[in-house]
Amino acid sequence: MRRKVRRPQEWESVVGTGPWMLERYEPGARISFVRNPNCFYPKLPYADAVELTIDPDSNAALAALLGGKVRLRPRSTA
Repeated sequence: MRRKVRRPQEWESVVGTGPWMLERYEPGARISFVRNPNCFYPKLPYADAVELTIDPDSNAALAALLGGKVRLRPRSTA
């Protein structure tokens, strides 16, 4: 049964076999994931880690993208 994680503190108790494991969560700043050695996909994921930067200011996020500070920026919902 799937359930939504509503608070970051609940992430510590989530059990899964997907490609990533939560390494660090800094509210309002970043989320870091590391490769799960027990991933059920053989030889995946290819990357060892992923870091997502949280920037609620869309202008600052665009400036970071254009300045080469970040490599990918999701579409803004605002």
